Amino acid sequence: MEGSELEGMPEAERRLMCMRIGAGVARRVGEGLLSDSSPAGKVASRLAHPSSVVTHGWATMVEVEADPWEWEVLAKWLKAHGVVRPSDPATLRNRARGFSNLARRVDTELDRLARHPGYRGVAVAGVHPILLPAFRCEERYAPTPERLRCGAVDPDVGEMVPVTMKVRSRTFTTWTFLPSDHGAGTLDGGGPGE
Repeated sequence: MEGSELEGMPEAERRLMCMRIGAGVARRVGEGLLSDSSPAGKVASRLAHPSSVVTHGWATMVEVEADPWEWEVLAKWLKAHGVVRPSDPATLRNRARGFSNLARRVDTELDRLARHPGYRGVAVAGVHPILLPAFRCEERYAPTPERLRCGAVDPDVGEMVPVTMKVRSRTFTTWTFLPSDHGAGTLDGGGPGE
């Protein structure tokens, strides 16, 4: 890996954010995204093609992987479609409850990711070869544009690249922002605005 001060540093790996979702909720969300022609439409294909299917007791869960900014767009869509009137039928109320619960879970995971030491400029003991998708505004970093709260300014898009160093015979990892021409770590080069 470039920029590493240690020999033998493993090649940095970029991982997508993975969540388990009930198969029924995933199907309803995917159908809604496709019928709505939403900007979260990319996530619909990820929901339709989960990385794995797990049976947990009586429930069937799907593991879905996507970039953090895609999850953020999905959470916005879920919040917008998770509101119903008291007079709506029970099926719509149940669907809305599922959407709201999933939006809350996505927000919780994104908040947890935003607290990663790499976004805060904190060194971590050991070797951590993980690339983090990143957005930058001045000297602030976050995994998604909403968590950055940059205002009207367009944030820089890139990745937080791990760099290791030795301090008094101990190994530490820090992360350095590397701007990207393609978008925040997307597999196809698309960014959040596309």
